[in-house]
Amino acid sequence: MAKITENKRESILSIKKWLGINETGSALREGEGERCENFRVTDGGLLQKRPGSRSAALLTQSFKPVVTETETIVKSWGEPSKTLRLYPRVEATGAETLALKGARFDADFGHSANHTGWYLDTVDNVVTGIADLFPVSQLYSATVSERERTETKEARYSGQPKSEWSGEMEDYIYAWFILYDSLKWNGYEYVGENPQIVNNGDFSAFDGTRFTVLTSDNRPVSFFRKPAQKPTEADYLAEATKAGYIGKPKLNSSHDNYMSVTDTPLWSLWLKVDVLKETEYIWTLRSLAVEPNPAEDIAVKALWTGIVGGSERIVAACSGALWSLSGSGASLERVQLGTVDTSGAVTLFGFEDKLYILAAGQYKVWDGEAVLPVRAYPPYVPPSDPEEEASPDYITDGSAAKMRCAEIFSGAKGARVMLCGDGTNRIIYSGFDEGGRARADSFPAGNELLVGDANTPVTALIRHYDRLLCFKKGSAWVITPDGNGFSVSPMNRAVGCDAMGEAMIVNNRPRTPDGGSIMEWTNAALTGSYRNAKSISDRVKVTLSSFPMEEVRTFYDKYSGEYYVISPDCRALVHNTVIDAWYLYTRFDAAELISFHGLVYFGTRDGHVRLLSREFCDDEGEAIACRWESGAAGLGSEYAFKRALGLWLALDAGEKAAVSVSVITNAGETKPVRVEADALALPRTRLVRIKTGKASHFKLAVTSESANESATVQFIDLRAIRGGYAR
Repeated sequence: MAKITENKRESILSIKKWLGINETGSALREGEGERCENFRVTDGGLLQKRPGSRSAALLTQSFKPVVTETETIVKSWGEPSKTLRLYPRVEATGAETLALKGARFDADFGHSANHTGWYLDTVDNVVTGIADLFPVSQLYSATVSERERTETKEARYSGQPKSEWSGEMEDYIYAWFILYDSLKWNGYEYVGENPQIVNNGDFSAFDGTRFTVLTSDNRPVSFFRKPAQKPTEADYLAEATKAGYIGKPKLNSSHDNYMSVTDTPLWSLWLKVDVLKETEYIWTLRSLAVEPNPAEDIAVKALWTGIVGGSERIVAACSGALWSLSGSGASLERVQLGTVDTSGAVTLFGFEDKLYILAAGQYKVWDGEAVLPVRAYPPYVPPSDPEEEASPDYITDGSAAKMRCAEIFSGAKGARVMLCGDGTNRIIYSGFDEGGRARADSFPAGNELLVGDANTPVTALIRHYDRLLCFKKGSAWVITPDGNGFSVSPMNRAVGCDAMGEAMIVNNRPRTPDGGSIMEWTNAALTGSYRNAKSISDRVKVTLSSFPMEEVRTFYDKYSGEYYVISPDCRALVHNTVIDAWYLYTRFDAAELISFHGLVYFGTRDGHVRLLSREFCDDEGEAIACRWESGAAGLGSEYAFKRALGLWLALDAGEKAAVSVSVITNAGETKPVRVEADALALPRTRLVRIKTGKASHFKLAVTSESANESATVQFIDLRAIRGGYAR
């Protein structure tokens, strides 16, 4: 029987499973590399070119609308007679032009208060007093007040006045008037209050404290009868209607003289208008201007997905606006929802079917129709003494707007919005209305927590089980419900979170960037054992030490099991939590990431929202440079010189799949050899002939720099033959 013998002088570097980067400097396991750039490691341990990307939506604007401080007051007396044609959104379409967007709503004064922040075309809306505004303006407020309006003017009717009375007094025909204690304008006419019928013989009725009604041509509306036939108010109004009088009121506050004769109702009545009480309705409008978008303001500052107005949405904050994105894959349709200050950090969080926005000192809400400033709701605060009234004190939205981080946490009574991140050790939390409903616009004055010392700010909040974990720089704390409030207790005095808002739950364990490490907190740590907060990033500590930890962003895609730590310089360390492998992405311009229906989208610093997918072999046409390098391998004979004979490699079958391989020794790197995959259903092992000079250690390199080829390497074997001993 034939016997196969092994060449005892042959040494082999065999990689059947890739294990990611190991930068510790210690001996690397087979499959670990000193370098793994833009290759990812699959759950099965294969080496695979990272996903490419395509722009799904461009959110940049050359110009953006801004609300100026220029205000114009539009007033209406009595009942409002004006209607404003309002739109929920506005977009800058040029250096000097704005376009109103969304469904128009014709708002009278009663609806105006609910549509504060909406926009109107001041050219189409013919409203007195807004000529100096930009053609498109924002409704800033709608208020109502009652005041005394003072005017002075005279009016009289003179028909054929007589200088004296004629006839006997008992035969005279009396003129009956209706006098009112006050008059108010309702937008169409004056309406009298407390009517009293008097005749022209009652001089006390004309003492200047009460008012009478005249027609539009200053003719007093009177009713002539015998003294015994005093008319009712209905008689008076009927006679006025019969006479064809308009009945528009004027007021009478002083009496100079009056005359009457028995034959014809002729009067000469002097009226002097002094004081009138009216209800004043006030619209305050702010003009809009157009400004260029600064270069630093065009980055995508926030991405969010959730339900608003009963519909699932992707929402982005970018380029001075809030955007809704709809569709699927690499083709998303954008709709501008409203203006948001994106000059700084932006935080989006959902609550009660609405989306709330914290941005550059602003606190806004999108309810599915318009982006409006959050109006502080004075919450109901139950008094400690049942006989006392509830306290109306509350923190306004100005305090909330200073925060940068938000988390929803349930106490004894229900969900609360917890806010932090104003640079202090303070956390504020929301209250309830009188019906016990949780609100996001109510922050009672007593609803705050001071965490630890005042010298270090709170940087992150995150729910875990029935607790709220609170992190500061260099410390960690636990917040638990306590009656109607919350209590704070220390969890760790040495480890915390450096980056604002970057605490993340990964595989049901919290992770935080701290110092030069990524710390993972186990369940035992939540009971106070700081020893169970351990670093999971030691294998990539060299690269991680070059990341500015206070500025990193983190993201976890539960569908792929990958955890991202992203530096501002477009590098991302990615941890495959399934097989515990780290790898590095370069030229990966991801400022924000979200997962939506199993797809990963990321926002770039130049205003794009891109789809990340292995369907693409490039980044929007730009080739992805991939390189993996093994550690220096002695191939089991570190003491001996060796020459490489060649290597065997298998790629996953598929069209347009290829890599290049080379060997690195102390004499340099061999010329890369290209290996292509067959378009077959099964992978095929390829022999790559590579010759090297004598060396004691070898490094293996796998590269791919194509913009139209993918690659998945299954295994690789490097074989060498030993020579003499190394010296």
